[in-house]
Amino acid sequence: MDDDRLSGLLRGADDNAVFAGQVVSGESAAGENESAAAWAKAALERYKMRHTAYGSLQGRFEATGWGLFKQVWWLWLLLWPSFFILIPLPFIYGALKAIEWRWWVNGIRIGGVSFESSLAGGDLIGLYWKVIGWTVLLMIILSAWFGGVFAIALATTGGAESTEQKAILAFQKLPTLIALGFGYIVVALAAGVIVRIYLTRDLWQRVADTVTVHNLAAADDVTAQGHLVSALGEGFADSLDVVGF
Repeated sequence: MDDDRLSGLLRGADDNAVFAGQVVSGESAAGENESAAAWAKAALERYKMRHTAYGSLQGRFEATGWGLFKQVWWLWLLLWPSFFILIPLPFIYGALKAIEWRWWVNGIRIGGVSFESSLAGGDLIGLYWKVIGWTVLLMIILSAWFGGVFAIALATTGGAESTEQKAILAFQKLPTLIALGFGYIVVALAAGVIVRIYLTRDLWQRVADTVTVHNLAAADDVTAQGHLVSALGEGFADSLDVVGF
C-alpha cells in the first residue's frame, strides 16, 4: 500500500469540510446519549463527503446511522453512569470512539476507492489513559508550583499582624502574580502538547495502521480540478479542524 496516497485520500476525506466537522464535534459532546446522534452523525458525514473530492474523484459516505447505533447503543447507556464512577470512563469512551472511527473509515468512498478498518474496540483506550496520567501529573506539578510560590511570597511579606493579612498582601505582589501566571501558562501549553501527541498524532497513526484500501487502482488516473485555496483559507481550516470527531 502506498502510504502517501492513503494519507492523501484520508486527509481529503477529513479536511475539505471543516465546518461540518466542527458541528459533528459539538453534536457528539451534547447528544451521545441519544439514539438520534447516530443518524445525525451519518447525515453530517454524508454532507462532508458530498463536498469532498480527491482531484476528479468525488467523495461519498455510505455508512448509516443504524449501522452505528447497533454497535454503540449499549456503550451510550454505560457512558453517563460512568461519569459518577470515573474509573470505567476511559475504557467505555475509548471503546466508543474506536467503534466510531471504524464506522467512519468503513463508510468513506473516494470515487471507486473504498476503505476498511480493523480497529478493535480496545485499541484507543491506552491513549486516553496516557492523557489522564499526564494530566494528573501536570496538576500535581501545578499545585506544587502554586504552593511554593505562595510559601515564598508569604515568608517574604512583612508588616501584617495576622496570617490572613499577610496572605492578602502576598497575593497583591506583582512578582507573585507573574510567577503564578507563568506556572499556569507552562502547564496549559504542556497539556496542549500532550493532547496533540496522544489524541491527534498517535490516534491517527493507530487508525491509519488498521486501514486496508480496496481498488486503489481507481485513483491511478486522477486529475486535478477545482481552485487552489489561499494561505488564509488553509490557516482557518487548520485552526478549526477537530480531527474527525
